[in-house]
Amino acid sequence: MNKFDHVILGCGVSGLCAAKMLSHARKSSILILDKYAEPGGNQISREINGFTFDIGAFYYWPSMPLFEMYPEILEQCLERDIKIQRVSPAGDVGPFPFSLKHEFLDKGFSYCLRAVGSVMRARMRSSPITTAEDFAVYWMGEHLYNDLGLRSYIERFFGMPANCIEAAFAISRMQGVAQRGQLKFWLEKGHKSIKKRVMPQGGQPKEILLVRPEKGFPWMYRPAVKTLSQLGVEVRLNQNIKSIRKEGQTFVFTTGNGVIRTNNLINTVPVQHICKYLNLNVGTDLECVTLATMFISFTERQKFDGAILYNWGALGRWKRLTMHSDYYGSRNGMEYASVEIPIFRSPNIDIQELFADFVSSSKAYGILNSPINLEGFEIVENAYPAHITGASDKLKKVISVLSGLGVQSIGRQGRFDYLPTGEQVVKQVQNNLKV
Repeated sequence: MNKFDHVILGCGVSGLCAAKMLSHARKSSILILDKYAEPGGNQISREINGFTFDIGAFYYWPSMPLFEMYPEILEQCLERDIKIQRVSPAGDVGPFPFSLKHEFLDKGFSYCLRAVGSVMRARMRSSPITTAEDFAVYWMGEHLYNDLGLRSYIERFFGMPANCIEAAFAISRMQGVAQRGQLKFWLEKGHKSIKKRVMPQGGQPKEILLVRPEKGFPWMYRPAVKTLSQLGVEVRLNQNIKSIRKEGQTFVFTTGNGVIRTNNLINTVPVQHICKYLNLNVGTDLECVTLATMFISFTERQKFDGAILYNWGALGRWKRLTMHSDYYGSRNGMEYASVEIPIFRSPNIDIQELFADFVSSSKAYGILNSPINLEGFEIVENAYPAHITGASDKLKKVISVLSGLGVQSIGRQGRFDYLPTGEQVVKQVQNNLKV
């Protein structure tokens, strides 16, 4: 069969949620198409020399709406106690995103006075907030923005300075900064801390977080594909889409395996791709961040106790180090981890150079002292949207054109929307998908 009521491009979280919602809404034929050989989209696992490394999300909350749709995915996940830390500009390892006591109060009255004065000057500014840097400085002040390492972290995250990123992105996706820039937040935090010391809640359970199955992401998402198949949804992976054209009310797909037709096209793949498939003259100039992920191993346990370590320090291009061996145990006496480096507008990626940079900075920080092996790497283009100046205006035009053609755009990639958690992805799909 090559005629379907609905065709969903992409078998990541967005595509899986859309298929489940449509299958419950009415009796109809549904097809999911994806270029990847396994479900999960950009959540990818790689087995190398007995290690299983990851690209993508690394932990989940049990309350994630995806698990309500697919309890069988929840059953595959493992419970873990996950500690998240960060390297500070001083080069030491501490709490994430930062410690108010260690990095503010302990530095003395004069330091606190300078920081508060910086925040007050920022709040009195008359110039408009047009960039992510303006937004961060407004809430934190120039002093803390630099001293806590947020400036360098934002630049690492996007591969570009914060003054090149639209304020619209910051306002919608950096609310944690605004929250911590309010006195109310710290008063409530202080009250909770005092209450905990005065009336300790002994025996309180730790927050439960989940990670993917030990074998990798395919084992996490395959049960969802099986469920969809039982509901009559067809899933075709490892597909090569060559073009899409509109004939009246029908979308006609030309693929490496033949022609597919549908009246309802739901897109969760990068906006640039769907515009290229449809041969549109808009959308192809929207830019994304490329993610280079290095897979490493070493003999001695890391010199920090967190499973995830963010780099807010002055050294190294890497953004995040994730200790897979903390989740799943060492392999043949070796610890192993993934190291992420976001890259923007750099067509020539030298992995050996990035690896040397990581080794140098990790030794300078004192986080990994044993010899480090580069086991492999993965380059993922279109890892997440680059919200550079002017992107929002371009996106509005693109979504309008696609909507006019009858294309439903959903998900992180389909709507060019940076969504940091799976929960936000699912909620966005639920809010935008017309069933």
